[in-house]
Amino acid sequence: MNMIMRSSLLLMLPVLLFACSGDPVSEADAKKMEGQKRIRAMEDSLFEHHALDLRSAQAMIDVYKAYAAAYPQDSLAPEFIFRAAGIHETMHHTDEALVLYDRVGKDYPQWENRVVLLFKKAVMLHNEGRLGEARTAYMEVIASYPDHKFAKDARVLVESMGTGQQDWIKNAQEKEDDPDAGSGI
Repeated sequence: MNMIMRSSLLLMLPVLLFACSGDPVSEADAKKMEGQKRIRAMEDSLFEHHALDLRSAQAMIDVYKAYAAAYPQDSLAPEFIFRAAGIHETMHHTDEALVLYDRVGKDYPQWENRVVLLFKKAVMLHNEGRLGEARTAYMEVIASYPDHKFAKDARVLVESMGTGQQDWIKNAQEKEDDPDAGSGI
């Protein structure tokens, strides 16, 4: 070997050794990564079926909640609680879903998907016929995120609450025909 190649290898040796060794993973990080891996495997199993397996769905909810309890500061904690609420909603467990949606809103007020959470909660309440609560939830979307597309949708849905379906369709068609028609909210 010539002198230049030996010098280059000697200079590169510490970099190669550092890159190959990597930082040791702490036991806590290893457990957290194992929890995430378990969640992905359970999600794959649960969502590959067309029909919802109630036992598997409840197990998924339990794992989501356990992860969030074990790692409340992890960025995935609010996402997993939100997913647990969504499964409850799919199972028509409205009250359980609401508790979890409210928990995410309270414990993670800066969560990046908070607007989705608020709107989803409002729609769920609306679909359950809990119109007063739905109106309040829609108004929270409008007040908190006035320029978001969900705020626009929330305004339309609030307007529709006082009218029958036929009247609402007629009003929506009139607004489409008249782009200058403004919102009353």
